[in-house]
Amino acid sequence: MRPWQAAIAVTAVLAAIPFHLAAQQPPPSFTIRLVLPDADLTPGQAAALKSEVATIWSPLGLQIVWQRGRRVRATADWTVGIDLRDRVPLAAQSAPQPLGAVAVIDGRMRRTIYVSCGKVRQFVDAAGIRAFDGFHDRVYGRFLGRIVAHELGHLLLDSVDHRDRGLMRPRFDVRDVRSDAPARYEFDADDLIALRARFAAPLLARSQSPDE
Repeated sequence: MRPWQAAIAVTAVLAAIPFHLAAQQPPPSFTIRLVLPDADLTPGQAAALKSEVATIWSPLGLQIVWQRGRRVRATADWTVGIDLRDRVPLAAQSAPQPLGAVAVIDGRMRRTIYVSCGKVRQFVDAAGIRAFDGFHDRVYGRFLGRIVAHELGHLLLDSVDHRDRGLMRPRFDVRDVRSDAPARYEFDADDLIALRARFAAPLLARSQSPDE
């Protein structure tokens, strides 16, 4: 599959984009450091983003260390940057703008997650959430977290493929701005099998069985 075959059509919001950098394969078990930019997010938005990523990934035993800016404060086996832009910078101007993307080349992925804040704002506005609403920052940050969690899934699965449902489905819509339904962000049974096969067993010791 070519990287752009994973890109989304007009209503699609998540993509994998070709780039001329590749990531090394991860060690058998590891901690991921996710690096947020110093600016761009209010404290409330950043807190909601972190909480949502942890809610989705922590049940699988993944250890996440958060960092703001470039100063390294803790060791980790992987460092993944989160690049917040008005537009995903690598997307072709003529292509539909995705909510988020990871850069890939020859099926291997660069450890940078791109998020289109401009597209995110469109979705939040379409959901009827306004900047003056007291819960705006929480909803905005939570939606960002869901996009980051999806793109992190591409990195950990080492795949640009999508599933029919759950976290790794190809499209998010306005319902994902407001939804509190955990099933919308669960892992497909095949993804759980793939994660167990790729990483050491202790990493996923607390995850549910695919047969459950």
